[in-house]
Amino acid sequence: MHKKLLISSLLLLFGSCSSEDSEFEDMESTTIASPSFEKALIEIGVDSDGIVNGKIVTSDIAMIIYLPLENRNISDLSGIENFSGLKKLDCYDNLITSLDVSKNKNLKELDFSNNQVNSINVSQNTALTSLVCFDNQLTSLDVSQNMALATLSCTNNELTSIDVSSNTLLTQLYCSKNLLTSLDVSKNTDLIELFCFENQLIGLDISQNIALKELYCNDNQLALLDVKNGQNTILMEFNASGNAELQCIQIDDENAAHSGNLPYNFWIKDMSTGYAEECNSLQARR
Repeated sequence: MHKKLLISSLLLLFGSCSSEDSEFEDMESTTIASPSFEKALIEIGVDSDGIVNGKIVTSDIAMIIYLPLENRNISDLSGIENFSGLKKLDCYDNLITSLDVSKNKNLKELDFSNNQVNSINVSQNTALTSLVCFDNQLTSLDVSQNMALATLSCTNNELTSIDVSSNTLLTQLYCSKNLLTSLDVSKNTDLIELFCFENQLIGLDISQNIALKELYCNDNQLALLDVKNGQNTILMEFNASGNAELQCIQIDDENAAHSGNLPYNFWIKDMSTGYAEECNSLQARR
């Protein structure tokens, strides 16, 4: 009799343990291919099992809205697609070559600068307000669906063109050190800062950018530069030097410029470049 009770108790015990193990194994998990990525998740308290085993319980990541993953030697962010609630991702200063955030539709801020990414699809990230991707190897960048974008920083890539005509809320555009030959910012009337130096631009028109306070378009191939926007007095930071073909900069007030008044006395240009309210007339006189 006692022997039968003992066997029954053991069966119940092992049955219970087996059930718990099975329940744990049956929990939905997300594959994390990079040990460096998983180690970072453990260190910031996201991976509940605390073991680098190539996976994480998906329920652990469902409510995460911010991931600070900068400078952690990560080469692969596979698994990031299941962070469905993610709003801010900082993964700059890593070794990432490919990044897929197409399923992170709540993402508002993305910074993957200083990596080795050569392409990125952000067409599904329509909530993005800030995209920072400088110091990568991007050859193209489509932000036509990112109409909430206020900050775009894509400096030091290999871009030959960038279309920001849909980004009417843009206030900061940093696209220097690329291969741009043209740049249309006529639709970006809220633009405050424009850095486009060290490209191959041959013309630039900011006559519609009435909020602009900073313009750095130096070291291009500019032959035409129209800065006559009616608001030159707030454009206190300006550099158009290093444009050997630029004979004239079209401005609001040539008398103030020739008298050395603000803001023109702080502006930087080549000695061979003049100021005029109508550049065609100045060039005709030369």
